[in-house]
Amino acid sequence: MFYHTVYLTHEISKLLEAGSKRGVPIGEHAQGAQPPQEMAELETAEQKLAETCRQIYLFEGIEPKDVMRVVKNARLLRFTHQERFFLCGDEGSKVFFILSGSADLFDKNGAKIGSAEAGSVVGEMEFITRKPRSYSCAASSPNTTAIEFEIDLDAISEETSIDFLQLYINVSYALAEQLSSAGLYLRPQSNSKQG
Repeated sequence: MFYHTVYLTHEISKLLEAGSKRGVPIGEHAQGAQPPQEMAELETAEQKLAETCRQIYLFEGIEPKDVMRVVKNARLLRFTHQERFFLCGDEGSKVFFILSGSADLFDKNGAKIGSAEAGSVVGEMEFITRKPRSYSCAASSPNTTAIEFEIDLDAISEETSIDFLQLYINVSYALAEQLSSAGLYLRPQSNSKQG
């Protein structure tokens, strides 16, 4: 049985340094700039999410401080080779942003259908569809690291409505792009009944 590892602060520093040396963009504060004062009190995983949120397509157009209002339960995890992020058919709302390493994606029969590299997001459609996961995901390299988080639908309010609207727009564009790259297109439904 495999277990996730929650990173300690000194391990995160080493991970950021290694990622920078490999050319993996780590966020606007990785080059030595000090993070804003309001981020200083965040937990380590939340701070890392705030630093990297500009790389996550879900949060495009949303300020880092606002991202933190729409997510919850952020954790930094380390996965061993072939350790599962989630299984096809699982219920769940956790989203994963891969910081380093890679993961393979499998259909319900176990056939490999794709892969996700550092900088990729997996598991994001389930919070929109509210349906079980449509594929399985497992680390394909040793010591794959990811930020796990959930979109906090309980946080929807007048104050966060624009952030959630942007989040849904971003997911819609990503879904349309995935359909297009797979050669699938949505057709408008006809209002007339055939008969």
